[in-house]
Amino acid sequence: MKPFGPWWFGVIGAGVCALGAAGFAWWSLASPRVWAGSTEPPAAGPATEVAGGGVTEYLVFGAPEKLALLDGSMRESSGLAASRTKPGWLWTHGDSGVGPWLMRFDPWHGRPERWTVRGVSHADWEDMASFVLNDRPYLLVADVGDNTRNRDSVALHVLPEPIDVSTPPGSDLASRAPGPAPVLTPALTLYVTYEDGPRDCEAVAVDPASRTVWLVSKEINGRGQMFGRSGLYAVRLPEPADWGTVGIEAVGSAEQPLVLERLATLDTVMPTAMDLTPDGRTMLVGTYGEGLLFERDRSADPDWVYAIAAGPRRVSLPPRRQGEGLCFAVNGDAVFLSSEHPEQPVWRLAVRRGGQ
Repeated sequence: MKPFGPWWFGVIGAGVCALGAAGFAWWSLASPRVWAGSTEPPAAGPATEVAGGGVTEYLVFGAPEKLALLDGSMRESSGLAASRTKPGWLWTHGDSGVGPWLMRFDPWHGRPERWTVRGVSHADWEDMASFVLNDRPYLLVADVGDNTRNRDSVALHVLPEPIDVSTPPGSDLASRAPGPAPVLTPALTLYVTYEDGPRDCEAVAVDPASRTVWLVSKEINGRGQMFGRSGLYAVRLPEPADWGTVGIEAVGSAEQPLVLERLATLDTVMPTAMDLTPDGRTMLVGTYGEGLLFERDRSADPDWVYAIAAGPRRVSLPPRRQGEGLCFAVNGDAVFLSSEHPEQPVWRLAVRRGGQ
């Protein structure tokens, strides 16, 4: 029998078809589509009624704009947040193994500031957010990564955002006099776990109107194991006025964390970032490829249950190597994105409401 006769090509063809079908099924479930650089409006999906006018408006994204490369000391930008005290600048942090510090940087020119975070561990920082409560700006740093699903609790650190550090135009902290990096200290730490067991989480957001921290689980690990669909969880921040007056420094503990209820299930397994628009109406969940956009009526859907049940609009995000950072601009007119990979740029997409 000839080793590579017609029968052999038939076997190969059948095998390729079978593998292709299996691969497509997995890709459809777990690996989002990438429409790199698309400027077409997103497909129709859930929308929000504008108060008073009754006109349905969608969030519409512009073409992606490539900004500066991140400073080389930030090898893995795992989270992203807009600065409230230094207009136009962004915050980011590294993944596990790089130590507890944050970088605030100018995304157009790459100028960095480095800040040390004191009194916290750095097990697996995966996302961050910025927000304002009682006219005070804060940062939330989420030590919530758990690829092996063996952490008994994870931590959410709330830090007062520092006021602007004087940085002359065209310079950065490296050009200042030598000395230690300025220090940030948490005002509050929340220790949490999940009612359905330990979960990996790489996506958090804060809604200051309800003082709620939202978390979305990642249900696929680095070995391709899938555990189901991603879950939405929430924890409420105590009133900031109480943090100092009654000595609240932590909610829960590493040994006795708060147990978070699973509120909804998302149509994805691999969220890597998320943020809310400043008006709290829209949730953008980022993945390694596309974005998932959920729109809600705040009064009728405080827990996002109906919006998530209705399903997302899937929006194009620019191509990024292991994209894990995402945030809206402070005024909501843009989305910024970063990568957990060295030598990657920051991306900006203009945002407006108007698609109907």
